[in-house]
Amino acid sequence: SVIYDVDGQKMYLFDSKKKEADVWDMAAVAVEVNKAVDTSAMTASITPNGQTRTIAGQTAEGYDITVTVPAGAEAPIKLTMNLAGKTWMVRDAPGSADYAAFYLAASERGWIFSDPRAAKGSPGQARAMAEMYEQFARAGGLPYASDMEIRPTGEGPVAGLMARMGNITATSTTESVDTATLDPALFAPPAGYKLNARK
Repeated sequence: SVIYDVDGQKMYLFDSKKKEADVWDMAAVAVEVNKAVDTSAMTASITPNGQTRTIAGQTAEGYDITVTVPAGAEAPIKLTMNLAGKTWMVRDAPGSADYAAFYLAASERGWIFSDPRAAKGSPGQARAMAEMYEQFARAGGLPYASDMEIRPTGEGPVAGLMARMGNITATSTTESVDTATLDPALFAPPAGYKLNARK
């Protein structure tokens, strides 16, 4: 289980077997990740492609999305992470306003949605995924399905090897949406859990 506390800049990663949670300082994580990518040269676009699909009883419109994230000045290897794929949006769907508000607020804070340890190891990939969520939020709907590929490209033998090994695909489909108010207790660590501070 994971809790994203965007206002408090904390991510809680739970281990239910050990009854522990790693509590990450996401402001510190954002600084470290952004040192390894060149956000000034990052590009992103999301454009309608004229396709439609029926998903979970809703008519979803197709969009093509692309994101490129170059390595920053402090990165040991010059790579560019290229995210590309399709998403199907239900415009003005129930919950879409909350969805957009959350991801836009997270974007303003440089939030990363993957495990911070993985994000530090693959900052370009983590930043590309975060930018993807921001683009979804700005599109004005709720993504009901997505098919994405992240492919690194670069120069030199080491970068070339990583590019050949590094392709990642991700697919998601929404089964249902519930807009009922959630119990505030869901957003706090359970009593008796040990909390481990991480940066």
